[in-house]
Amino acid sequence: MAEVSQVRVVILRMSHLTALDTTGALTLRDAIGKLEHRGITVLMSGLREDHLRTLAAVGALPGSGPGHLFDQTPDAIAVARELVSRPAESSH
Repeated sequence: MAEVSQVRVVILRMSHLTALDTTGALTLRDAIGKLEHRGITVLMSGLREDHLRTLAAVGALPGSGPGHLFDQTPDAIAVARELVSRPAESSH
């Protein structure tokens, strides 16, 4: 995954996703893991119940789960804005 400086939060907008199989869920798990390893908070919005089950089954939900999942994208954006308004934690 390419380095992008100063990114602190990523929102994955899932509402237009029509199909999600295990391979896709594992790919998302890898991407989310890489982002979180770099200290980037990952939020998801618009996740369908069947996709939620698929992602949960492979351990691909961001963060500690429910606090990172939102029904509506504007709610995720509000949390992202709150997160970026806080001082960045130092990695030193």
